[in-house]
Amino acid sequence: NADAFYARGGIYLEIEDYERALRDYNKVIELEPKNSGAFVNRGLIYHRTENYQKAIEDYTAAIKLNQAENLAYS
Repeated sequence: NADAFYARGGIYLEIEDYERALRDYNKVIELEPKNSGAFVNRGLIYHRTENYQKAIEDYTAAIKLNQAENLAYS
């Protein structure tokens, strides 16, 4: 269930366990490739770990899926 992975990924993101959060958001995107929130959160992980190219790619994907994804613009 993508919702469970999304929720757990959020917990890992909050406690800065980026490796586990990344695995969960990858799973969400695999199960729901149009989940713009998962792209935003995965982009945030890439941003925080200084993988800026991947962050930009994920933020761009999120905006293409949902132009109202405000966090993708930051």
